[in-house]
Amino acid sequence: MSLLVKNVLLLWLFLVPLVINGKKYVRIHNDLDGGVNLLVHCKSKDDDLGPHVLGQGQFYEFSFTPNWVGNTLFFCSFQFDGTCHRFDIYKDHRDYVYCGHCDWSVHRNGPCRHFNAPGHDCLPWNQQTC
Repeated sequence: MSLLVKNVLLLWLFLVPLVINGKKYVRIHNDLDGGVNLLVHCKSKDDDLGPHVLGQGQFYEFSFTPNWVGNTLFFCSFQFDGTCHRFDIYKDHRDYVYCGHCDWSVHRNGPCRHFNAPGHDCLPWNQQTC
């Protein structure tokens, strides 16, 4: 294999993730019952998106472009009824394939991810607390 072909292949391996890694969208719905407000505060290593108060039925959304290394992480704290929970709302290795548009519903037991197809995936809160 010629040096030129090797260099082109190497360049292709580095550039493809940049092209494929399009913008991702995350939407968080307050689906707590009883008219309870939800305080959501999301961050990544580099970005603090600030606190947002959601009334029942309201949502908060944000977008970002995953890094090319494949280790993008957004984590959020969720406060309601005097409790505070944490959850990794976007983890590259879990969400990259399924979440071009990540749609989450927050319930007392944890968040549920809704897919474009019928069905959803409910996950527990992170073990660490706020």
